[in-house]
Amino acid sequence: MNSRGTIENHERGILGEYAVADFFGVSDVVDTSLYENGDPGFDLQMGPWTIDVKTAGPCFDQPSLMVNATKNLSADFYVLTQQLSQQHYRIIGYAPSSRVAMAPVRQIGPHPADEVYVLDQYKLNPLHASASDIFAP
Repeated sequence: MNSRGTIENHERGILGEYAVADFFGVSDVVDTSLYENGDPGFDLQMGPWTIDVKTAGPCFDQPSLMVNATKNLSADFYVLTQQLSQQHYRIIGYAPSSRVAMAPVRQIGPHPADEVYVLDQYKLNPLHASASDIFAP
């Protein structure tokens, strides 16, 4: 209720998280809890690794991975997904937090908290079946 963004944005985000969890075969671990001050900074725990999923809407032609630059990077990896339609999502790629930390920072809105690290798609690693071994416990 007190968080920024629309209900549609929050729904899109949780469905993007589900798409990534489903890819890894752990769709039953998606956290659907409501947090008054935001989640712990990651969405999935895969063995020793934490993963934060960022989901772009269908209106973007070439979405970039955007991660809040005003908070500590608390996930090990960041995954970019995109909603293609109401029920269809694609996983675009991922980057380790060290690469995100080196990305350029942009101001995307009027608030100081609207500073984000931006990684274009070509700087992301593809997430294909063999890449799931990286995150195996």
